[in-house]
Amino acid sequence: MTANLRQIPLTCSGHTRPVVHLDFSDICESGYFLISACKACINHGSIKLEIFQRMLTDLCKAYEIPEESFVNVQDLKILVNEINEKINQYDQTLAIVKHPLNNEEYVVFAMLKSNLACKFQPQYTDNERKYFYKLLETLANSEDFGIEWNDIYSVANTLPTNAQHPISKQRIKDLEDQWTAQGYFIAKDDKIFFGPRTIVEYGNYLKNHFPEFIKDCLLCSKIVFWDIKCNECEVKLHRECIHGSPMLRQGDTGDWVGTFEGHKGAVWGVALNKNATLAASGAADFTGKVWNAVTGAEIHSFQHKHIVKSVAFDTNSENIVTGSNEKLVRVFNLEQPQAEPEMYTGHGGNIKQALFCRDDKCIMSAAEDKTVRLWDRLTGNEIQRLTFPNNPNSLEISADSHILTVSHGSSISFWEVDTLKKLKEVKVPTNVSSASLHPDKHVFVCGGEDFKMYKFDYITGNEIESFKGHFGPVHSVKFSPDGELYASGSEDGTLRLWQTTVGKTYGLWKCTEPGELNNSLNSPREVHAN
Repeated sequence: MTANLRQIPLTCSGHTRPVVHLDFSDICESGYFLISACKACINHGSIKLEIFQRMLTDLCKAYEIPEESFVNVQDLKILVNEINEKINQYDQTLAIVKHPLNNEEYVVFAMLKSNLACKFQPQYTDNERKYFYKLLETLANSEDFGIEWNDIYSVANTLPTNAQHPISKQRIKDLEDQWTAQGYFIAKDDKIFFGPRTIVEYGNYLKNHFPEFIKDCLLCSKIVFWDIKCNECEVKLHRECIHGSPMLRQGDTGDWVGTFEGHKGAVWGVALNKNATLAASGAADFTGKVWNAVTGAEIHSFQHKHIVKSVAFDTNSENIVTGSNEKLVRVFNLEQPQAEPEMYTGHGGNIKQALFCRDDKCIMSAAEDKTVRLWDRLTGNEIQRLTFPNNPNSLEISADSHILTVSHGSSISFWEVDTLKKLKEVKVPTNVSSASLHPDKHVFVCGGEDFKMYKFDYITGNEIESFKGHFGPVHSVKFSPDGELYASGSEDGTLRLWQTTVGKTYGLWKCTEPGELNNSLNSPREVHAN
């Protein structure tokens, strides 16, 4: 009978940006709780969104799709992701873009092939294509990535004089009107600027040819033009990349409890203490914060010198450990918050995650130097090191504190916490971002680049099942403290809850017999999320 059961996850919306980290509390008087972190990110992605929504209405009528299925931008993004799954193989993409100069949203369909000529329709002459690239060069070299309308004619004069088909002034005006209508440029204040379609189609071209002017956002690693620039260095950020708030939810249902407001940057790491009275978060505003998880009030804010990627409590909630892009691990005493933190140095890359272990006497840290290191808190020294062929992406210590789970590359490895003796390693079909071992240690789950959630038998290492419920890479997975479900956070901005045993009535899942659905003995049983 179990073969006929279908996994239907609960989808928890609320985040509008990628969900990058999750943590559960232990079971306490009010059940258990789940906290999630979202990094901010702008989707560069030429139809105005309001026009696309009107088109979508017509499409829904034509294909008899309920129009209420798409009620907001997040639903449209999910639809766009579904479309991209089918067209990316043809080097095509569909993107939703909010242009920073006019704050309007666009839907861009673009070709992504490396051959630049293929992106233009054949009606343009070779000289007209050269003129287009000359415009890109001129815009890239201008201080505000814009040029006056009157200057577009002088750009044409810089083309080689031996060109076979010189461009007339009227043709230049016609080309600018066409390219603006197609989204390659936008007009504002008597100037033209890069349009949403150029940002999508020619982003890599611009970065490769004009690296001194065109850069990636420090936080989301996507191309940035205007937005925010540091006055003292060349760092640039998207405005939408400096906002993020961790969310607290009821663990078994995903019901929203509250949002911790106060960070001025994308949130990368979160943690709950065991009884869900305290929460911690690390963010791109260079702070690690501790919150009252009952009232939502900020209790402590610990300043760092770079992005804080990881936070975790010790057993008694007396300390938190942080890991940052300073390549440093710090431990802050919550009872003496003004005291200097413990500091552990030696990693050669940004810290991905740091945890207390061995009865809180040691710290385990993973970094972008392909190592996991063990630190003795008494001496402050590194006492053991694990080296991997790829950067480790996640660490988890099992519920009984005996097994360390490490995701790296397309592998999950398991280690004895007390000795760091390797127990086993399992290969998975994708590059893995996160893995979690069931409290009973009979199965583990993982997720990564291929949008799927995988469940494996821990004893045999065999894959049990896989599900595709997300519309973007999976960044974080975690089992609940009772092991009845596991949570996943994704690039698609959603958090999903999955049943460990499909068909069991638990939380919002109700097991429905076939006869109750349509009185058909041949219908599979389904677990519906109410």
